[in-house]
Amino acid sequence: MNVHLNRRLNHYTTRMLSGRRPPPPNYLSIAVRALNAVIRSHKRLIKLAPELFDYAAIDREHRRMEAQRQLDQELQPALDRVYGPSRVPLSSNEKSV
Repeated sequence: MNVHLNRRLNHYTTRMLSGRRPPPPNYLSIAVRALNAVIRSHKRLIKLAPELFDYAAIDREHRRMEAQRQLDQELQPALDRVYGPSRVPLSSNEKSV
């Protein structure tokens, strides 16, 4: 029976019988494959956790938080006039600068 268990090894050894050097690596192809793998993994991460890896969702959340902060700043003087100055700011989840 002439079936080789490792056909790739057989193919490589028969190509190298003439004493030729193996072809040089194709670095462009390697780089493109790596880039495609990165893109595929990033897409998987976007599906798993869009709030962390989807740039559009992150930007949308930042814009929503900024609009809420501006609204809080606009309402704070009116609330101070009605209820008196507050000891705790309306948006207590902001970090002090």
